[in-house]
Amino acid sequence: MRMPRYIKEPFGYTVAFPDGKMGLYTHDAAPLLRDGIRYEDMTRYKLKTLRVDTDFHLGAPLITWIELTRRCNLRCRHCFVKAGESLGNELSAQEVYSLLEDLKEMGAVSLIFSGGEPMSREDFADIVGYACDLGFVVGVATNGLLLTQERLDQLPKGDEDLRISVSLEGAGHYSALRGEVPFKQLTEKLLLLKDDGILTAVMATMSSKNIGELRTVFDWCVKNRIVFRSVQFSPIGRGGEAENRVFMLTPDDVEKASSLWLDETLFEMEMNKSIGICVAKIFDYTFELVYSTKRCKGGRSMAYVCADGDVYPCAICVSTGTFKAGNIREKKFSEIWQDSFGEIRGFTWEDFKVCAGCELSNGNYFCTNRCPPLGLRYRGSPVACGALPINKLILKKRTEMLHHALGYK
Repeated sequence: MRMPRYIKEPFGYTVAFPDGKMGLYTHDAAPLLRDGIRYEDMTRYKLKTLRVDTDFHLGAPLITWIELTRRCNLRCRHCFVKAGESLGNELSAQEVYSLLEDLKEMGAVSLIFSGGEPMSREDFADIVGYACDLGFVVGVATNGLLLTQERLDQLPKGDEDLRISVSLEGAGHYSALRGEVPFKQLTEKLLLLKDDGILTAVMATMSSKNIGELRTVFDWCVKNRIVFRSVQFSPIGRGGEAENRVFMLTPDDVEKASSLWLDETLFEMEMNKSIGICVAKIFDYTFELVYSTKRCKGGRSMAYVCADGDVYPCAICVSTGTFKAGNIREKKFSEIWQDSFGEIRGFTWEDFKVCAGCELSNGNYFCTNRCPPLGLRYRGSPVACGALPINKLILKKRTEMLHHALGYK
């Protein structure tokens, strides 16, 4: 029997069940968690009230991004961290193992190995295998070009908690965002993963230059029963450079962007019925916590460790160089998590006075743009709106589409 994973909290427990359901529970649930109880049998122990102080955070991150290297074989125009060359002083395998052990002792639930290109490290498979042996839910974010059968043979076989997500932004031989990245080559690698029994997914950045092609990519994913997730091009990192701003979505793209998001969301809801716990489900739950606590997830349920050991609340903070909390070479991650995220934890939704007059702040919409690093990046204040006009247009349109599809009034 697969056991639930849980974080010990002052209020009780944060629990992630093998089927991907999650919740907050009282201290009385402790004996049942050790017995491998199901989500459906835990109703009586669900937390009914929760005290949420300004600096509220979980006892350990639900998701920890671990950047294995900044080195990359591509120079993608939308890369948050401007990957390409190694940082030069990147974490050794032993330092990564020590970080994983520290996270495990804390009760951290899941990891995402990223880069750069994580597979460019010779010890990539060893690190992934160690993380799986420790019992983490593991995700890998890769461009897929270095994926071979030989590399696959080095990874844990039959591990239901491992998912490898491949970036795929175009349906031809050349991608405007990534360069020469053949669709046929990458789809063959995705099928290789699937045939090897490794859970896989497609990650796509939606831009004004590829929005039409992404429909073809999505249709291929549906045909082959592979999850597809997209994000909007963001003008930060390399995406913020002047020559790359042409990739920003425009008002003419709103209908297509919203329609694709709706279809991928409904498809993923269908796929999730047969998929157990994975990083994507845990990521979705962090948004539930954002909405219920009215606080950003960065440094509260999520963290990011750079290849040189620097620790940030999230990938956006890494990209903008804001709210750094420490370095694991100077202090253990568990100590940084406990007492070094105070700056970003000091902000709550109440501080975003600018949102009061925005139609997206009412109960019909779930706007996550009360984002301190983006507020700083776009408008010079951590309590300014972190959304660009195009983000607001798309959020409004896709919410209306989703409500219509689900029959909401």
